[in-house]
Amino acid sequence: MSFKSDGYVETPPELNRTLQSLSNINSKPLSWSSKEIQSQLPIDILLITANKDAFIACYSYMKQVQRSSRWKLGMVYFGQFGDGSSQNLRVALMRRGNGSMESHKAVANGVEILRPKVALLVGICETLDLKTAKRGDVVISAKLEIYNMKFKSDNTIEYCGTRPNVGQGMTKLILSAADGWKPPLKDPKSFKVNVHLGALVLSGSNYIENRERLKELKKQIPDALVIENEEIVLLGLYPAAYDLEMEWAIVTGVSNLAGGSNLENVAGLWERFATVVAASIIHNMFKYSVVLEDWPHRRETGSNSNISE
Repeated sequence: MSFKSDGYVETPPELNRTLQSLSNINSKPLSWSSKEIQSQLPIDILLITANKDAFIACYSYMKQVQRSSRWKLGMVYFGQFGDGSSQNLRVALMRRGNGSMESHKAVANGVEILRPKVALLVGICETLDLKTAKRGDVVISAKLEIYNMKFKSDNTIEYCGTRPNVGQGMTKLILSAADGWKPPLKDPKSFKVNVHLGALVLSGSNYIENRERLKELKKQIPDALVIENEEIVLLGLYPAAYDLEMEWAIVTGVSNLAGGSNLENVAGLWERFATVVAASIIHNMFKYSVVLEDWPHRRETGSNSNISE
């Protein structure tokens, strides 16, 4: 790990866990109608990952992973979160599709078939101010501002938006997300990971790289902390979760400064680090099954009354 002259860490610290590579995630898929898969349904938590690093990070925190495929879902990885006791939470891990429509379908199909208690999008974001949220921090969003850039006749830009909130259950649970959490660092003293609870995340149909436009956006939405940089992923998550009236939240790690920086040569390292700390705090939130004990599963619909069909 090295430091720049301005005091910000240039490269991420070492992690205390070894991550799988995609080439090693090759267990034989089981039939969807098999006893092993059917015993996992309905699930408790649906994890939708926004990129390869987030998928690997979440996978590394799951126990007893098995996988199966469904035409509407693609490959689904079933596992558990737990503290070593006999009562664990059932987790399903999926990759999102490309674009808002595919992301919407991934969430909608996953929720309808798997019937989770909560759906979480896991990925990376970019900070709007390094002094407020630095690289390597974790952001758990309780609010999402969806902006829409409109170019006016006088060549100025108007940023219009809506502000949906997460479900009432997640709003409360987020407050204790970092309780007892220890970042997955090889040297715990090497780096301080801040957890931003209930932060406002920006997302929109136009990914903004121009720093002046980012400043304009920040001026119009001053309480925004970060902007998600998976382009329109969140636009797929929110409408699906809203339409299905279920609990949802967004957990991201800060990988860079919005608008780019001079750290492109280590961007990949920070993206991997950011997704691991995000997955780590999700595991911390749900390592005790009692936290979701009285949460309802997504209600079963007539079309999915027999999940194994």
